[in-house]
Amino acid sequence: MSDATIGWGSTFELHNGTALTELANVTSFSIPGTVWDTVEVTHLKSANRYKEFIKALRDATEFAVTMNYVPGSATDILCRGARDAIAPRPFQINLSDEDGAAAWEITGTGHATGYEPAEVAPGAVKTATLTIKPTGATSEADA
Repeated sequence: MSDATIGWGSTFELHNGTALTELANVTSFSIPGTVWDTVEVTHLKSANRYKEFIKALRDATEFAVTMNYVPGSATDILCRGARDAIAPRPFQINLSDEDGAAAWEITGTGHATGYEPAEVAPGAVKTATLTIKPTGATSEADA
């Protein structure tokens, strides 16, 4: 039997200046990953004429939070405020277990680099996407 679970019950929270606040109507989000910069250290005796590299600095990858767009809602106001803020904001991702309860937390601080409502069309739900670029390391732990 697989230990895999679905995303139902998972949440995304963003700091509103006072406390972490759950964004309403979230339909999906990606999870920040980690990538390494590399520095070339090739020298005149590099084996078989291959370039050589070492790991340098790590970077947490940008991620997106997609939600149903409700203009003027508390979530819309929070996302617009984060997008326009100069300072980064704390965030928390809560991944759910099979019962929808928080089981794993990913926390960090990041800049909202974009908040974009999507195309509006007849018969389609209005959506918006908030893009976050973490600054520094993220942390992961049991909820």
